[in-house]
Amino acid sequence: MNKISFSFGEYPAQNRRIDLNGKLSRRGKDREINFESARSNAEKLEQEKAEAILSWDFDLPRKKLWDDDVSCTDVLRVYQRAALSSAERTNCVCMFVEDVTEIAKGLDEQAATPGGQKPALFGIPVSIKENIRIKNMCSTLGYMQELYTPSKKKSVIVEQLLHHGAVPFVHTNISQSLVSYGCSDPIYGATTNPYNPERVSRGSSGGEAALIATGGIVFGIGSDVDGSIRIPSTLCGISGFKPSSVRFSHTFTTSSIPGRQLVTSNEGPMAKSITTCIEYLKVAWSDLFLYNVDPFVPPIKWQEEITEEAEDW
Repeated sequence: MNKISFSFGEYPAQNRRIDLNGKLSRRGKDREINFESARSNAEKLEQEKAEAILSWDFDLPRKKLWDDDVSCTDVLRVYQRAALSSAERTNCVCMFVEDVTEIAKGLDEQAATPGGQKPALFGIPVSIKENIRIKNMCSTLGYMQELYTPSKKKSVIVEQLLHHGAVPFVHTNISQSLVSYGCSDPIYGATTNPYNPERVSRGSSGGEAALIATGGIVFGIGSDVDGSIRIPSTLCGISGFKPSSVRFSHTFTTSSIPGRQLVTSNEGPMAKSITTCIEYLKVAWSDLFLYNVDPFVPPIKWQEEITEEAEDW
């Protein structure tokens, strides 16, 4: 008697699950290697010097870098070390930027060149929320399907930071889809509160808030639709500022809700003090860089007289 065989074909959903789990496992291993590479570079700087630099506020490293009292490479190593420590405490770091050492070395070479220009944020390391694109880095928004799809371009806000001499060196953790008041995703896990590991940092910029609160960076860039900068800043005891929705360019910044005309968001600074946020905004709006790149950004510079009037009031 002939046997009858049935073939139902492949199971697309099951195969997809296997593929995504494979990517997730691979990412975990790559993340370990990535962290170890950052640690190896950080350990090239002696502990005593690292602790001295880490004790400086925002203005002092700017002055020291401008005066050539410290190199951009050494400052980067300090904050790689600090960010690794913060990651151990709160799981706030996704991945370190792999070619960042070359950026810092390039700035040091620029400083050593006679007549070389030093931009306003010369050599200052900056952390970047994971949805903000850095070239050759993945901006997944917590979706496993976006793993290993490196960005071919950088977000305009990252381009502007580089223009002003800053060193974007790390991607920080987010909530999946950016529209949750938690701060966890299936790729990197949950970011905890820097003061109580039983609690969370909250909001999709929670990785930024935790990194800053634990001293892993001087200031960073988050984004905010409905409190994603403001909520974690409050719960982690730091300062954050959400500008009006078109003050920064959204070009090449990843979003979970494309085409959202009535759900406006914007990138903004996060730091331990509001003074640091203000100093960054002064630099960001000191020229028409953003407008020249993106005509949807209004051509309005920082207006110091309005700030002074507000302080008097």
